[in-house]
This record gives sequence, C-alpha cells and structure tokens, in this order.
Amino acid sequence: MPDKFNYVKRGYDPSEVDNYIDSLENILKSYKDKDTAIKNALVNAQIAADNIVRNAEIEVESSREKAVAQLEAISRSVARQKSMMDYFKSDYRKVADMYLKEIDERDFQPIYDQISALEDFLNSLKSSTEHLNGESSSQKPENSNSSVNKKK
Repeated sequence: MPDKFNYVKRGYDPSEVDNYIDSLENILKSYKDKDTAIKNALVNAQIAADNIVRNAEIEVESSREKAVAQLEAISRSVARQKSMMDYFKSDYRKVADMYLKEIDERDFQPIYDQISALEDFLNSLKSSTEHLNGESSSQKPENSNSSVNKKK
C-alpha cells in the first residue's frame, strides 16, 4: 500500500487512490468479519454456559427430590417397624398373660430408645432438607408418629 500517491495532471493518480481505498475497504471488511466471528463465539459461549448451569440446576433438583423421597420412604419404614413392634408387644403381652407372666417394660425400652434416636435423626435430616429447600419447619405439620408410645 503506498503512503504517497503520484501526481498527475490534476492531482493524485485516481487508479492508485482507488486501489488504496479498495485495500482499506478490504482491511476494514476483514476486521468487521473478525469482529462478527468474535461476537458469535461469545454468544455461543454464553449459550453453552447457560445450558451447563441450567442442566446442573436440573440435576441438583432431581438429586434433592430423590433424597427427599428416600428419606420419606425410610421414615415410613421406621413407622411401620414401630407399628409392628407395638403389635408384637401387644401379642407378647397376651401370650405372657396367658401364662401369668408379666412383661417387664425394661425389655422394650432399649428398642424404643433406638427407635426414638432413629426418628430424631430422620427429623434432623428432614429439617436439613427443608432448610436447603428454603422451607421453614413451621410450614410442615408435625408427624403424629414422631413420639414414642411408652404405655405399659
């Protein structure tokens, strides 16, 4: 590209000026093309990043829901086991009464203590899950089976 143009009868040589302007236009077009490519790459990178974040959020929510469902299933299982234990205790008393034996509450207390500890642990897990989910424990009704029935 010339920095100076040759003089002709009426000023600069028009073909040199036209060639110079054409070369400047080509350089400018090249920069515009590069600018467009960079902008497109940034848009595509942002879209990809948004998709990664959205997919991660979906996976986190799915994992949280599965954990909550498992926790609830465990809680139901513990409640069933407790009910079965109560039923067994009732039957055991009937059999013992038939043979004029009295059941000592101390036989069942360690089992009830373990059930209470397990219920406390599950309730703390539920509270942690609710806390992570942004819910307050006052929004959830208390489980009426959470206290251990310790009647003789």
